[in-house]
Amino acid sequence: MGRMGSFYRRFPLIKDTEVSEKYLLGQEGKGFYACMEGFNVARVVVAAACLGGAEKCIEIAADYAKQRKAFGRTLSKFQGIFLRSGRSIYAVRPAQDPVDARRLDDR
Repeated sequence: MGRMGSFYRRFPLIKDTEVSEKYLLGQEGKGFYACMEGFNVARVVVAAACLGGAEKCIEIAADYAKQRKAFGRTLSKFQGIFLRSGRSIYAVRPAQDPVDARRLDDR
């Protein structure tokens, strides 16, 4: 469903409306806190999706560098390409630790 299933219009303000106890989700007056907890989970999901995309980009670039030849050797053999790919991996790896820790906490 993703973002396409989200409600983006301004929600009408409803005042002085009684809701039967059987329709309450959670404790009365604690809806804001439940919503904020949902955001905490969403942050981890978005971070994991971004990291997955970054890892895939590095993988595609590494495969290309191993296949593409220039001046009689593959691009991966050139120091500039090698260092650049190393920097990319070095930038992505530390960002994985908080996501991995959160995933382990949820088990």
